[in-house]
Amino acid sequence: MKRIIFISSMSLLLAGCVSTSGSFNVACTFDQPYTGTIYTAHSTNNQRKIDSVKVDGKSRVQFSQQHEGTDSYTLYSRPEMGVFSFLGEEGASYQFEFNSVSKDVKLVSHTSKEQTIKEEYEKLNLPYSKEAERLGVLYMNALKEKDEARLSEVNRLSLKNFKAQQQLVIDQIKKYPESFASVVLASNMLSDRYPDYVEVKEWIDTVRYAETGAYNHFKKKMQECESTWMEGKNAPDFKTTDIHDDELHLSDFRGKYVLLDFWASWCMPCRMKAKELKKIYPELQKKGLEVLGVSLDEHRQDWLAATRKDGIVWHNTCECKAFKNHPIACLYKVKQIPTLFLIDPAGKIVRQNPNLEELMTENWNQ
Repeated sequence: MKRIIFISSMSLLLAGCVSTSGSFNVACTFDQPYTGTIYTAHSTNNQRKIDSVKVDGKSRVQFSQQHEGTDSYTLYSRPEMGVFSFLGEEGASYQFEFNSVSKDVKLVSHTSKEQTIKEEYEKLNLPYSKEAERLGVLYMNALKEKDEARLSEVNRLSLKNFKAQQQLVIDQIKKYPESFASVVLASNMLSDRYPDYVEVKEWIDTVRYAETGAYNHFKKKMQECESTWMEGKNAPDFKTTDIHDDELHLSDFRGKYVLLDFWASWCMPCRMKAKELKKIYPELQKKGLEVLGVSLDEHRQDWLAATRKDGIVWHNTCECKAFKNHPIACLYKVKQIPTLFLIDPAGKIVRQNPNLEELMTENWNQ
């Protein structure tokens, strides 16, 4: 579907910047006289709306932007002098500064409560963002040096940092449940757990901001997550052949807890998780938990080689089918790997993507 684009001219205020009903005010200062066009853009009802004002050799320009509801706006210029995203709020004023040397634009002051909430989150999230960047560099270095021990540790720290970031998002949404900033935060969630989206939806204002691009994006992500969420459902039975060419059914494990692990030889995170799983597998067995690996490799030799190299000793199968055509992966709606499912003795999926450390805290014989 093509997006509809509306372009109109802003009303340029030649005198003082006084707020008008149904609008917010923008002032732009340039480090040297600027000739070009300033644009503000946002999306509502799946329509992209762009407003513009021309600047002719001036060092400062002020204008009133029509406000159709609090939303995410993007300010940019042609010739390009930078891009800035902010939350446009009725009655608020925003002061931007453009730098011709760095080709950068920054928001230096404003009176928006919504933008203040956004900035509070960004400040709180900054340490996690920097940590993610640091760990990303360490991961690439470890990958280049093929240091599996460091890769495993960096992966563990990255997961811990990611979970902390996601918890910060949820905490901020709960702190400001009626704000549009919370809807924006919700739309940027990266969780793969459907219950997280359900929890957040109960907190954000889904009525006032129903037509905003942020809420529509959140709703789409929630629907996508729901479509692949299997927790709480009965585990589909399947027939396969294990590494010893013996026929195997999921129902053969009925009466036991089973960890179903979707992996592939070409998936580095899968291989690292397998090595972590191998360390605790004897203890999991004592606790009453069986493991069944389902490889998504297309070629048998790749599967066998990875199995030998990683020393996989639990039940292990491979259909030698392409990912998108893999019958068992399709049954479980697997879109990415590694993906794990914990299945109870009655054949019900009780956890999707459980943490291996969490599995060690349970006694599955009970």
